[in-house]
Amino acid sequence: DDGLITVKVIMPTGTAMEETDKVLSQAEKIIAKQDYIHGFASLAGGKVWGLVTTENSFEGELNVQLVPAADRPMNTDQYVEQLRPAIMKGIKAPGAVVKVFHTKMKGIRRTGQFDIELEILAPRSESMQAIFNQAASLRSELADIEVLSGLDISLQLTKPEYQIKIDRQKAFDLGISQEEIGNTVKTLVGGSVATRYKDGAYYYPIRIVTDERKVTSSSDLENLFVHTSKGAIVPLNVVADVTKAVGPMQIDRKDQDRVIRVTANVVGASVGDATAALKQRLENFNLPSGYRLNYGGQSQMLAENMNQMAIILLFALFLGYAVMVLYFESFLKPLIIIIRIPLSLAGISFALYITGTP
Repeated sequence: DDGLITVKVIMPTGTAMEETDKVLSQAEKIIAKQDYIHGFASLAGGKVWGLVTTENSFEGELNVQLVPAADRPMNTDQYVEQLRPAIMKGIKAPGAVVKVFHTKMKGIRRTGQFDIELEILAPRSESMQAIFNQAASLRSELADIEVLSGLDISLQLTKPEYQIKIDRQKAFDLGISQEEIGNTVKTLVGGSVATRYKDGAYYYPIRIVTDERKVTSSSDLENLFVHTSKGAIVPLNVVADVTKAVGPMQIDRKDQDRVIRVTANVVGASVGDATAALKQRLENFNLPSGYRLNYGGQSQMLAENMNQMAIILLFALFLGYAVMVLYFESFLKPLIIIIRIPLSLAGISFALYITGTP
């Protein structure tokens, strides 16, 4: 019970850092009025995870340290359940997503921020919208499980963008490959490094890019020119449609597949019991072909620890057997001793049960 709590704030995409900081200030005022608070610190404009720092003006977090466990009448998870309604009610920010959770142990190895992380993995050919829809269906399936708190999806499709959908048949007829269209748009909009200028021991990249004032709408993108295989130039709208849409700020990947996580914390039960309840609930939950469902977060760490413990016990049993073989100079006598271990465990368990010893 380390007493660490995180208040995560995600504002609408494009929000200035100053506005994000104002929302964090509201959370600070609420935290300052709570009991059993030892201290707190806020970070606006990004997040820190392990050794990685990410800069996003619309994202921030408030890290809270409670007083030692001996000085408060509840554990951290119970305090989070008490604090969450006050934070949700007190923060006034349209469009803001606020999460309050028990901070997990941070380190170089990433095990997740939440007790439960269900990972939906899909091939790169699948759109993020399609994967998000599956994640939303999974969240709805788990919504009525009482031991789960703060059920959420790791990805939000809130970034405004223009999507260029190529008509492959028209592009083929004109002798234009998708790669050529992509490189042309990338060069004109994002720029490309044509050469480098050397000044003493330093090299400075020279980037060629269209004046950003000339590309301000979808019609400007549609009127960008691409070259055909015969040397002619045609507008982009001849071979592609430009549509306004929303997309993710980033695309997470695992094992080269796209991944979206459905996250939750466990309240009133152990992570193992909650994971067992999830598996039972999802026995009949079907994903499209090519999709996979993995268990991550603290539940993944628990499963891995159990496997490692089993391996260690087997290895210790083998070493004990090897030592007894050398001591008794016999293979049979050590085997008889080891076979009696399960019987001893049964007797010990029964004795603990009848005496009420936990």
